[in-house]
Amino acid sequence: MFTRVSVVAIVGLVISLASAQNSTFNFQANLQKFGLPANGSFEMAFHVYSVATGGVALQSFPTTGTLSINVTNGRLDVELTYSTAVFSGPDRFLEIVVDGTVLSPRVKLNPTPYSIFSQNTRGVVVDASNRVGIGQTAPANRLHLGGGSDASLTGGGFLQIGNTGLTNVVFDDNEIMGRNNGAAGFLHLNNDGGTLVLTGGSAGFVGVGTPNPQAKLHVKSNADVLNLEGSDHCYIQFYPDSFGAGRKGWLGYPTATSNVLTLANEIGGTSVALASNGGVGIFTSTPNRRLTVWDTLSVEASPGFIPFVGVVRPGNVAYEAFMYVDTNGEGVVAADRKSFREINPDDPETDIWYVSIEGPEAAMYVRGTACLVNGRAVIDLPQHFRSLASENGMTVQLTPLSMDSKGLAVVQKSLNGVVVGELGNGQGNYDFDWEVKAVRRKHENYEPVKRWDEYMPADAKREIEWEERLRKVKNRQ
Repeated sequence: MFTRVSVVAIVGLVISLASAQNSTFNFQANLQKFGLPANGSFEMAFHVYSVATGGVALQSFPTTGTLSINVTNGRLDVELTYSTAVFSGPDRFLEIVVDGTVLSPRVKLNPTPYSIFSQNTRGVVVDASNRVGIGQTAPANRLHLGGGSDASLTGGGFLQIGNTGLTNVVFDDNEIMGRNNGAAGFLHLNNDGGTLVLTGGSAGFVGVGTPNPQAKLHVKSNADVLNLEGSDHCYIQFYPDSFGAGRKGWLGYPTATSNVLTLANEIGGTSVALASNGGVGIFTSTPNRRLTVWDTLSVEASPGFIPFVGVVRPGNVAYEAFMYVDTNGEGVVAADRKSFREINPDDPETDIWYVSIEGPEAAMYVRGTACLVNGRAVIDLPQHFRSLASENGMTVQLTPLSMDSKGLAVVQKSLNGVVVGELGNGQGNYDFDWEVKAVRRKHENYEPVKRWDEYMPADAKREIEWEERLRKVKNRQ
């Protein structure tokens, strides 16, 4: 017993534009027998009524008798032809008779089949949900295209817009291609304005040059990865806390007259400028040197590394002078010589350079003038000297400022003061100059001879540094 028929699709009435006498449509349904998909050949007839029940058939297909139709796995697919007069506008109902059994209820023929197509539309399917399939018998969307091929510059695709011999756009199952008469063409998106929004999947990743983007915008190329072009300036802006929270930084050329590439962090007002003269400016957009820093400059190192600043000659990589912080946390400045420079007040075209006196210990000194009274004097050392000097090894130099002096001697010395007396228990009264030298406290064990690479930074080129040392030794011989 036939128990059920369920409609799969009714592909719209096809009216011959040449005669406009016949209406043909493709009827697809699932047929069940005893609750299971029917299989085999069945004698069928299809009657069109104006009412859902009762009434008199307006027309039958075939007009007399029955039609033998093969059904596989319950699939019924048959093309029905009726007079166009039957479909004059009101609702129509299709009654199906299978092997003499009238199936109920009748199938309502929705208004959709009344659309008029040319005979060239065979292969177009419109299902009960008004989804259109071209090359698809079971469309999954409003328009579902199938049966195409991979698009190329010369053919293929599922859908083409435009003339093949001119500019056109072709679509396949995973590509949109712009073409121009068999060659690559431009693909314009919102060419005349509007907002273009690109999203992809739940992550919203967009890939250019890569099928596997790993970020919101992933561009892959060996050269010319990204061009930013403005009429007189352009820059990139950053809104890390949302657009509504305001801009926090930018990178680019900010004004029409600017030739300075600037990276600005507007939180705190930090900026780094790369000027057209090759200079780099920090907190300034007009650097007048290779590096110009307004405010302070700090050099720090990661744990386990030594903060180090080195200076090299042009064309060389060996350090000629450097500053670093040693393992005791003390700052060290090293160079071939240490100088001070002053403009010569007697000759503005020259400078006066004085070189520091060097020694094998970390020493300090104080000096002054004192007065001998009745052959005795006490020199009080200043507090800043007493705070830093080591008493052990302290030396005192005395210079009498009188021709009558019998000579001076240090009677007692300590950081609390120096007692001076005239030789031979003299009772002289005159001035004398004095100088006291001492090793700095906590530097009593300073060793002037050190291994040459003891404080060299980790990334230093030791072989080159060694060759430079040998060259200097040879030049001094």
